[in-house]
Amino acid sequence: MGNVDPAANDLLTTASALLQTDQKGAIDLAQRAFATGIPSGTPGFLSQLATKDQLAADQLYRFALDRLGSNPQATAAQVL
Repeated sequence: MGNVDPAANDLLTTASALLQTDQKGAIDLAQRAFATGIPSGTPGFLSQLATKDQLAADQLYRFALDRLGSNPQATAAQVL
């Protein structure tokens, strides 16, 4: 999705694997991933997180939107 650093995808993949055992660590990794854009796996990660903690998923979603809003190179696909 858009111009995202490949490392962001790796961070989000690791966050997904970590989510079951360390939710805070997983969220921290996801936030680091969002520093360079929104990886294509974001909707799946947010869905996974929402099944465990809806409030945390909502907060992370807003964090991702804020990152996109401050990125003039963000694409429409990243927002969707």
